[in-house]
Amino acid sequence: DSNGPLPMLMALGAALRANTTVQLSGFSYHSGSLQVQVQADQIQALDDLKTSLQQAGKFTVNLDSVNSSNGKATGRLTLTGGTP
Repeated sequence: DSNGPLPMLMALGAALRANTTVQLSGFSYHSGSLQVQVQADQIQALDDLKTSLQQAGKFTVNLDSVNSSNGKATGRLTLTGGTP
């Protein structure tokens, strides 16, 4: 199923390999949306991950929340959609 979680997870894996400063800390899939918790040393790295996922062109990607404390930036990305 091109609209299920597997294509989103595959795209996420490729984006994380390309953005090695970002670490995955958790994810959940509900009703066609994949929510991903990520952590990095800088907020810019989270934005770079979002850009990488958007450039794949298969999903809508939102960086829903970003927090910075103790020298770490954490954020939540939401991926929705898929290829028709």
